[in-house]
Amino acid sequence: MFFYTKNTKKQCTFNTADKINEAALTLFAEHGFFNTSIHHIQKKSQVSIGSIYHHFGSKEAIADSLQKKILEQMEESFIDVINQYDTFQEKYYHIIELLFLMTESEPRAMQFIFHSKYSEYSKLSKSIYQSKPFSAIHKEVKIHCKNSIIDQKIHSVDLTMALLFGFAIQLIQLRLDKVMVKPITLEIDTVFNAVWNGVCSEKQAI
Repeated sequence: MFFYTKNTKKQCTFNTADKINEAALTLFAEHGFFNTSIHHIQKKSQVSIGSIYHHFGSKEAIADSLQKKILEQMEESFIDVINQYDTFQEKYYHIIELLFLMTESEPRAMQFIFHSKYSEYSKLSKSIYQSKPFSAIHKEVKIHCKNSIIDQKIHSVDLTMALLFGFAIQLIQLRLDKVMVKPITLEIDTVFNAVWNGVCSEKQAI
């Protein structure tokens, strides 16, 4: 489910709640939250209306469940990267790499997370930058704003976050909208070098 590989998906046995989540994720990604009804989810999932209300209670609860699951997986993946690498340069590069790989491997989840307006259904967060995955990165950025890795002319951590990830997120959205035809994983080095040399005091390509 979500960021699993195709092989893992084949081995995975979904329970009723998983079937509902999978169907809803596809429908939300393709048609949006407001244009998807419980009856659409029932038809796609082949689960009874009664089971849907038993497991979730409402369409909003399904969307909340999806958001929570996807963000938890993203957070775990981000923390793995942060813990795996020593330098901020390496951490930043591999976070960009991870975001682009997620976009190519599971566009439904990325479409749902990056294109949804959380105010439609969610109490968890107001924007992607306020979500737990990006909060983990925010802490790293705050640390490196103090130790001169980030250009000292950039005084705001929030501005630094926008500069570091705004370009990447824009490319993700263009890819999800099919404006970009080729996989964005081909652009990892280009995005990293352009942003790193513009934001960080250590001008160095990877």
